[in-house]
Amino acid sequence: IEDRDNVIAEFAKWMLENPNPKNVAWVSKITNQTSSSVAAITNATGFYLDYSEDLIALEGKMPLLYVVRNEMKEVADKWIKANTPSATTVYMGKHMMFWERPKEFNKVVDEFLASVEGK
Repeated sequence: IEDRDNVIAEFAKWMLENPNPKNVAWVSKITNQTSSSVAAITNATGFYLDYSEDLIALEGKMPLLYVVRNEMKEVADKWIKANTPSATTVYMGKHMMFWERPKEFNKVVDEFLASVEGK
């Protein structure tokens, strides 16, 4: 909060595969629409909210799709195989994969939805 502009710029770089100045500026502009207090609370919740049990409870009962950033593959793959092995998992990009790779991301979602349609 004390150096918000720098924190946001670094956060944008972490989220982007292509952290060029134009992309960082766009993400920063969007991020700046959230107040510091709300942004801090939103980010902090990621440290203490754990949806693992919810996902495990859905295993075999509901189709699951995980679209995971590439650099989390090893950790995510291990957890998914142990806890929700029937899930469909795709690895691509970073956090903003839906924005940087919209065609690829949407294709994954469309194919998943088509595979579960009518089930």
